[in-house]
Amino acid sequence: MAGEQRVDALCFFVNGKKLVGAAITTVEGIGSSKTRLHPVQERLAKAHGSQCGFCSPGMVMSMYTLLRNNPQPSMEEIREALGGNLCRCTGYRPIIDGCRTFTQ
Repeated sequence: MAGEQRVDALCFFVNGKKLVGAAITTVEGIGSSKTRLHPVQERLAKAHGSQCGFCSPGMVMSMYTLLRNNPQPSMEEIREALGGNLCRCTGYRPIIDGCRTFTQ
């Protein structure tokens, strides 16, 4: 009807603009135990960087994005990329250890 607004069940906004037709990659989209884990997921698991799972998706996607833009990041770049994520249980050492394997 005229004057009605459509309400989407799921909307994504970036810089105040609605994303229409954009591809969104999720942690499930980069790898899973049913298909194959992404190297970031594998290395975090091997370093015991995931316990409760609360921070794992954010850590994985932050590291995935960093590696897409910079395949051999420095430790400073890794720390900066993970800086917005909070971990409730492992502490950051095992997470950093898993990510360190991607440095030069």
